[in-house]
Amino acid sequence: MKLLSFLFLLAFSSCSNAAFITFTGTFVEDDERFYMPFTVTDNTEVTITSFGYSGGDLLDNTFIPEGGFDTVLFLFSSLGEFIADNDDRSLTSFDAEIVETLTSGSYIAVLVQYNNFLNGAVPGAIIDINDDSLWAGSGAVNFEDVNGASRTGDYAIQISSDRLRADAKVSAPSTLLLFSLLLLLPALRRKR
Repeated sequence: MKLLSFLFLLAFSSCSNAAFITFTGTFVEDDERFYMPFTVTDNTEVTITSFGYSGGDLLDNTFIPEGGFDTVLFLFSSLGEFIADNDDRSLTSFDAEIVETLTSGSYIAVLVQYNNFLNGAVPGAIIDINDDSLWAGSGAVNFEDVNGASRTGDYAIQISSDRLRADAKVSAPSTLLLFSLLLLLPALRRKR
């Protein structure tokens, strides 16, 4: 019984409620947009981060090399209500990041290359995000940053929270293994 209690505590002490969804890809044209729908199951803080320009490690330990384009992120409700945008997450990184407290519901994050801004994007505005005429276009030649340095069309996006939809990747596979062992333990004890 002590072993069973120990395994139970171990399984749930390492349990992480944090979930994340990752997207990777390559833009072929500099004015492309990438749409990322996701669902939040309860009121929570959500972080949407782009990787590529400066590179970095995703929560699943995937390394993203630097060299991608200068990103901008937009966040909308599923009805098209503009919530937030971000161009650069810091003075030294041209990757974007949005951190927002969201209520339960469905949302869409949109990734674009720098300067492909959305006309009329003011908080609360309802926008048809599929209307090409509302997007300014990057004005870039291929994939260049504001300094004129040549970049690739590669990107990686990560959406993380403790309340993403259950079909999102869960970043605690060791917990599932421990929980499975916990369930099998009574059957193994009976065979003795």
